[in-house]
Amino acid sequence: MARCEENGEPIFAQDVGALFPAAARHALWQQLPGEASVALVGAVGDLEHDAEVLVSALTATDAGILRGAVTSLRLLLRARRLKGKYAPALKVTQSLKKVCESLLACSDGRDLEAPVQAAAAELWSLWADKDRPDADKTSVEAAAEELLGPFLGSCTEREPDTVANGVVGWVALHAVDRKAACAIMQRSAPFVELLLEKAWTSLANKGGPSERRLVRWAAEAAVLAMSDVSIRKAVVQAGLPVVLDVYRQFSGPTQIRLLQLLATLSLHDEAVRQQIFREVDFLELPREEDEVGCLTALSYLCLHGAFKAKLADGELLGTLLAPLKVDPATEKADPRAQAAYAHFVHHLVRGRDDKISQKRDEYPFNQMTEEEIEKFQQLAETMPAEGRPAKNGEFDMGSAELAAKLRSRVARERSVVPVLGASPAEPKVIAATLKLLCTDQADRRWLVKHGAVAVLLKHGAQDDAAQALAQICIVMDPKLFAYQEALDAVPVLIRLLKHSHELLQFEAAMGLTNLLSLGAEVVERAVQGEAWHSLHDLLFSDNERLNQAGIEGMCNMVHSEKVRELIRSGRRHADLQLLLAFTRHEELGIARAAAGACAMLLDDDQIAHRANRMAEFRRMVHLLGGSQDGALVHRVAVAVRMVADAEPEVDGAEQLRVWLRTLRELGAHGYAPLAQALQDVPDGETDPQGFALLAAEDKYSRTLGQARAHLSTAELAHLEGEPDVVKRTAALVHMAQAKPELQ
Repeated sequence: MARCEENGEPIFAQDVGALFPAAARHALWQQLPGEASVALVGAVGDLEHDAEVLVSALTATDAGILRGAVTSLRLLLRARRLKGKYAPALKVTQSLKKVCESLLACSDGRDLEAPVQAAAAELWSLWADKDRPDADKTSVEAAAEELLGPFLGSCTEREPDTVANGVVGWVALHAVDRKAACAIMQRSAPFVELLLEKAWTSLANKGGPSERRLVRWAAEAAVLAMSDVSIRKAVVQAGLPVVLDVYRQFSGPTQIRLLQLLATLSLHDEAVRQQIFREVDFLELPREEDEVGCLTALSYLCLHGAFKAKLADGELLGTLLAPLKVDPATEKADPRAQAAYAHFVHHLVRGRDDKISQKRDEYPFNQMTEEEIEKFQQLAETMPAEGRPAKNGEFDMGSAELAAKLRSRVARERSVVPVLGASPAEPKVIAATLKLLCTDQADRRWLVKHGAVAVLLKHGAQDDAAQALAQICIVMDPKLFAYQEALDAVPVLIRLLKHSHELLQFEAAMGLTNLLSLGAEVVERAVQGEAWHSLHDLLFSDNERLNQAGIEGMCNMVHSEKVRELIRSGRRHADLQLLLAFTRHEELGIARAAAGACAMLLDDDQIAHRANRMAEFRRMVHLLGGSQDGALVHRVAVAVRMVADAEPEVDGAEQLRVWLRTLRELGAHGYAPLAQALQDVPDGETDPQGFALLAAEDKYSRTLGQARAHLSTAELAHLEGEPDVVKRTAALVHMAQAKPELQ
């Protein structure tokens, strides 16, 4: 089928359709109704034109033809979906209704349930296509109700397979359009009766394969229907004893479906949870029989701290977190199991105090900052009980101590991170899980060892993933990362620098600063992402920790040739002024970081000349005599030395060297690193008396900074016109005495 020969020339599959139009395909099926004819339809056919062939194949008695028909239908549906808006909208025609009815009717065939469910989901999704003009849209709810009604309305005692086939189609619809599925359920009295388990006992007692199959599918539908509070209440009130009784009569896949149902019902309220936990031992989960079902049940059970406490010790948790089974044909795990595993781990490591992120793209949260959202949630918790929204279920996810213990155990399991990385679960679930696992610094090294950095980068658009990546970068040696991962982490952290939440900005700046220590290539990647500008913006925050983090990040970028060229050219003139000014910040950590950045930046002669002309540089020089902090003075001295040694020589270079020699002569504040840095300053004149005036200038500048807002323009001009610092200080004191606000 892939290729054949005609006159010695190859013919590929895309050309076969021209050789076998719909009429020819139909004739071929009439003459040779077999797997090859059905496969031809799947390869080159069309949903509408080949509907008659598909119906005939789907109602065949031969198992091979049935499997081929379902496969061909799935291929046609998938091909139609991939064409998107470039193909006409799929209408609900009589021929397609017959195809759908025939598809559902054959789901009781051997090994056909899963493929039929998948094909039905493909068909529902085409009819549920929202990206069409109103005139082309189809009501999937109306179409599904018409098609599923006869199946779901059949008698459970006389036609259990027919009812089960309808439930298969409903479960597929629920995966595509939950709202439509729930609406159909609520309007179908026989279906609701089935979900209330009133018929389950008699079905289980009959014990036939058709009856047991119906119980299994009814249990699966009931699990999905539990999100409807009215259905769940009805089940709890009328059917819980029945479920518990039927559960004991089954094993294998049906028992696992019932296990899922009981796990879901346990969320209804505390009394129901206690009853279910008394009668069912959830610790004996037969994961090897149905991995997806068991992991789904675990995801519900782990909403209960009481259940998680049983997993905190012992070997069972390691067994539950073991790698997933792999299909030998594809060498991949079941995507449904991967998704269920992710939800299981997410609930396992979350405690009652861990906040669940609100949907930030919905009103009112899309118009609020993180702090405003937090206050909003706190306000909601103080509302009277009658004023709060009704809760859909009750559960307690356990204490912070239990959550911390479980996180440490999970972080050390080598299978967890790879499974999360491959899981098709929503990115926000994966991101939230890894963020919780990063809570304890001691656990982060295990996550890095198991490959978490790559997974976080994959989901870096999620704030939780970006924050977890930042937290890892803060405490881990970036040399432990793959070099490409370190490079790829840079834009993720730069995005976080612009976040409205200050904690995320701070962690991003700290993590980025650590990454920048890797070398020039990482720094250049940061420059390309405009990290310099984002870090610079942090200097204007009211949060001093953010100021310091921003300066430390800039400090690690000053070796970038692009950054230096911007400052040399004068385009970032203000940045240099700002760094020099921050050396006098009241917070020593900020002042030291700024002085360190200046010390590295001023080794560039052109920048040194530019700085020497700035008043901010002259005020920084005052720190040589005015500050008593050895670490700060050390950095300032190095920066001053760089300017003094610049070529060609700057104005006042010799005076700068006089100050440095005097500082050395006076003992360098007893700070060994400073004394060592001053050792090779050339010998020459010193000036202890003038050096003392540096301290006076420093004190005057700090006092003026506090008083400036209260002085008039004339008063400021008078002070600036006085060259003698002693007289200037006396004048400032006199002005202050006349102003009550400065007393």
